[in-house]
Amino acid sequence: MTLAALAAEGAVFGLSGGLAPGPTTALVIAQSLRYGAREGCKVAIAPLLTDLPIVLASIWLVVQLSRVQSALGCVSIAGAIFLALLGWSGLRSAPREIETAAARPYSILKGVLANGLNPHPWVFWITIGAPTVLDAAPQGAVHIAAFCVPLYLLLVGAKIALALVTSRGRGWLHTRAYVVVMRLLGLALFAYSAVFLLDGLQRLGLF
Repeated sequence: MTLAALAAEGAVFGLSGGLAPGPTTALVIAQSLRYGAREGCKVAIAPLLTDLPIVLASIWLVVQLSRVQSALGCVSIAGAIFLALLGWSGLRSAPREIETAAARPYSILKGVLANGLNPHPWVFWITIGAPTVLDAAPQGAVHIAAFCVPLYLLLVGAKIALALVTSRGRGWLHTRAYVVVMRLLGLALFAYSAVFLLDGLQRLGLF
């Protein structure tokens, strides 16, 4: 895969993960509305503090599975299903209401717990991230960085932007623009889901 393709893939996954509803996103919004943008940004950086063990463990697991093509094919198909579900969630997006009554201080701690106990990073890295990194590895570290840097730049950057916007009120979450962005990302995730599904079927010898 080319550098541009890897970067585009990482960017789509990062932006989708950064804006998608979930425990970390909800906490970013809650802390920003109650305590200001600074506290929301502290939550937003949680993936940078929690994901390294997840990434390394996922890569190790996929390396073990890679010795059996059928197992890797099943992983690819699982990744396709995961992306399709995320895409469907994006297509069904509507203007959001976020409950902030449960917000508490200690934003970094709460962000680490919310992200570290969230199964989505594990599912993403086992089914999508680790196979992509392993496929890029023979081409060198630059190709790995081409996927990972845009992924985390937009994952964290989107949450920081969300913190800055929502600290001034929750208006943007009620606009058509939010819905359009989420639905476009949903379509992009469906496209990548098809790619992973095809890869899985090929590994299983079914296509």
